[in-house]
Amino acid sequence: NLNRIINAISFQNKKISILDVGSGGGAFIQSIDSSFIDCDGIEPNKWLVNQAKKYYGNFNLYPTTLANFINNKKYELITYWDVFEHLTDINKEMLYIKKFLKKDSYLILNIPDHGSIFRKLLGFNWPFFLDVHLYYFDKNTLSLFMKNNQFELIQIIKHVQILKLKYILERAINIFPILKILNIFMKACNLENLKIKYNIGQNLYIFKKQ
Repeated sequence: NLNRIINAISFQNKKISILDVGSGGGAFIQSIDSSFIDCDGIEPNKWLVNQAKKYYGNFNLYPTTLANFINNKKYELITYWDVFEHLTDINKEMLYIKKFLKKDSYLILNIPDHGSIFRKLLGFNWPFFLDVHLYYFDKNTLSLFMKNNQFELIQIIKHVQILKLKYILERAINIFPILKILNIFMKACNLENLKIKYNIGQNLYIFKKQ
C-alpha cells in the first residue's frame, strides 16, 4: 500500500518524512524499508508503545496524541490507518494536521467507505458498523469535509488487506452461518494459513494540503 501511495503522489527517489498517527504496535513504521523515507509514529496507548519497542527495538514511536505531540518538525506525509473514524473531534484534529504538514504536502486516510457496494449489499451486517467507529463517510461527504479544511482529493485507492483464510472465515461465519461448510473444507485441506487478499469497502484517500 505504501508503494502505491508513493507512486500516486510522485515521491519516487525523493527524501520524505512521514508521521503515522495512531501507530498501534508500530507495524506500519517497521514495514518501511527505504533510505528515502524517515518515519515517526505516535500512539496514545503507552502499553502498545512499550510492547512495540520490546518487539522491534528502539525506534521513533511516541506515546502521545497529535494534539499533545511536542515536535517542531513538519512532514511531507501524514497517515491515518484505521484511525480517523475513531477520533472524538475530527475538526480539532484537522487543525493539528495542518500544523504538522509542510506546504503542498499530503494526508492519507484509510477508512471504511459508507458508499461502497459492500455496505449496500451487507446492510447492517457490514463488518465496519462498530460502536468504536464514531464517523462514517462516503466519497462525497469526505471530500466536502476535507475541502472545507483546505484539502484537495487527489486519488482514491482500494485498500487491499492480506489476512489468513481462517480469520476471514471466522468473521464471515458470524454473518453467514452457511459458510461453516467452507470452514470444514478449509480444515480438511489444511488451508487455515492460506493468505487471502480482499477488500470489503475500505479506501485509501489521498488529499493534498492547499
